[in-house]
Amino acid sequence: MRWNFLTLPKWNPQPWRTSWGIPIAHNATPLFIPLKREHFEAFDSGDKIWEYRMEGPRWNEKTCFIGRPVTLSLGYGKRRRLKGIITNYKSRWTDSPAFLDCYGKPGQAACIEVYVIRGGKNS
Repeated sequence: MRWNFLTLPKWNPQPWRTSWGIPIAHNATPLFIPLKREHFEAFDSGDKIWEYRMEGPRWNEKTCFIGRPVTLSLGYGKRRRLKGIITNYKSRWTDSPAFLDCYGKPGQAACIEVYVIRGGKNS
């Protein structure tokens, strides 16, 4: 095959990585995470970076993989949303008061670290 300037791929040393080294899954559907107001505003202000959910079929290492885009939403509405990327995932047993208040029992938690992308539309 002959190459010319039209068929040569554009060179990019790390096309699927952010500037901080996290691979981005551009073809993945964003993970939708509805949040209570207090938690949404904590993500928005930068005070919160981890989200905890009861591990199960929706919240696990397979669905919450590093590099997957995330949509953080104030409830289920469309008015206030933040875009982000999963930068870390851990599975931990927890019986913290906040987890018990939400789920009513201790259990295996999906600990999802989210980097919120600033400066885009709706952020």
